[in-house]
Amino acid sequence: MTETLSDTIGNPNAAANTVDLHNPDSVIRYLAVRWDGDKIRGMKWTYLNGEKASVGGADDVDYTLTSYNFAPREYLKEMLLHDSGYGYGSFRQIVINSIIPGTPPQPESFTAGPGGFDNEIAPQVYGRFLTGFKVGINADNFINSCAVYTNDTYPA
Repeated sequence: MTETLSDTIGNPNAAANTVDLHNPDSVIRYLAVRWDGDKIRGMKWTYLNGEKASVGGADDVDYTLTSYNFAPREYLKEMLLHDSGYGYGSFRQIVINSIIPGTPPQPESFTAGPGGFDNEIAPQVYGRFLTGFKVGINADNFINSCAVYTNDTYPA
């Protein structure tokens, strides 16, 4: 298994603290993203092994929640991470395109966060599995910056 960390989108220098949560021995099976009009406020996820993690304002119920359940062995095809000129250059949007193996393979997509962006990164994720995030959290409890962990192996 080889776990890698992507480049960072957003402004880690504006963060009050950094949270680094990943599990190289499992994969994320459920991802929920809480967002408002110009940034991602928080995220929470559940691993295949049942472990749960949460960052930022994931439970701020006054904001939009977008979630996704990954199918068994569903792998990443492409991921785009966007930032915003608002909120100190904060993390704005995550776009995941994935493939559910089968005959024929089934493409899936997930987008969370407001449209429009200032900068974009496209981590090299093809054929990999999502294992966690490294995020900078603002003093106001939203996400200033984000990098993603992926692994090349699905757990047995």
